[in-house]
Amino acid sequence: MSDLSLDLVEEILSRVPTASLTRLRATCKRWNALFKDRRFIEKHSRKAAKQPMAFMLKNSTIFLVSISPNVADPSREFNVRLGLKDSHSDLEQVCLYGGFHCGGLLLCNTNYDGLLIWNPCLGETRWIQPKINRKRWSRFSLGYDNNEVWNSYKILRSYEQDYKVVGSEIYEFSSDSWRALDVVAPDCYIESPKGVSLKGNTYWLAFNSKYKFILSFDFTRERFRRFCLPTFQNLGGMALSVVREEKLSLLHRSFDPSSKMDMWVTNNNIDTETVLWSKSFTVDISTTDGYFHIPKSFLIDEEKKVVMCCNASFEPNSGKTEYAIHKYHTESLFVETTHVSEFPFNFSYVPSLVQIQ
Repeated sequence: MSDLSLDLVEEILSRVPTASLTRLRATCKRWNALFKDRRFIEKHSRKAAKQPMAFMLKNSTIFLVSISPNVADPSREFNVRLGLKDSHSDLEQVCLYGGFHCGGLLLCNTNYDGLLIWNPCLGETRWIQPKINRKRWSRFSLGYDNNEVWNSYKILRSYEQDYKVVGSEIYEFSSDSWRALDVVAPDCYIESPKGVSLKGNTYWLAFNSKYKFILSFDFTRERFRRFCLPTFQNLGGMALSVVREEKLSLLHRSFDPSSKMDMWVTNNNIDTETVLWSKSFTVDISTTDGYFHIPKSFLIDEEKKVVMCCNASFEPNSGKTEYAIHKYHTESLFVETTHVSEFPFNFSYVPSLVQIQ
């Protein structure tokens, strides 16, 4: 391709999926320079096919996993460990206690006081020091301003007391500073241990004294919003996820004797005030091991009709509780189970060339 014009090379490379493109980075200096060219990065973001990956946070480490069915031993899937060295030491591995994905970047809580922003695809990191407040628990979310030509990333810090948001701050990457957010969150409890990000905004499951709903934070307008859930006969256990970076997905596990688990997806623009839901598929979970499984996070493969869930599971008679990773299949009653010692959390990650400013 050395005889091709730079414009033609850019056009070709702008259509190569991110994970494949990064392997070409060392091919030549001219190609490597494109990784720092904002114009090319924006063009690549528009034209290249998105290829979501399944990540799982387990034992303070992030792994690349597979949600494909018919894997004889699910534990063997945890063979791709995403290494991350501590900038304070060349020897110690950073322990991650939380991961939040947005636009190709991960916001991680670590074994240090600071927050870590990480692009696993490029290997770039940035440490951010939040203000210390030991009186209230903080929830951190990553998003960006959709009005900017170049996505302007922000971090929302929500101070919570008794699981209610009582104050908020915003960190802006561009100014490297925190500021108080003059907005009042709805009077509700946030149920989700972690939120999910879709098109720069964050979504959580929440509830008040009357009903459950989805609470969202709009990083462009810097305000909270509410969205409705599908109509259920029984609320039961729920978890949120994202499908192909295009729509929200909701897992619903009824608390009644039913042995069914339903997958719902949004089928309209989530930015509008009214959200429409449709049932994607249903999974028969009657073959599970006698434990009652409460979903905390999940990923779905809509084409293969497979669900990978991270569950908190308890045995009704003994009260015994354990953590497990389950794969449910619609084509058969087979359920794959992997028991783990610490609570796992899975999420979708889409590789990106976005640089940490």
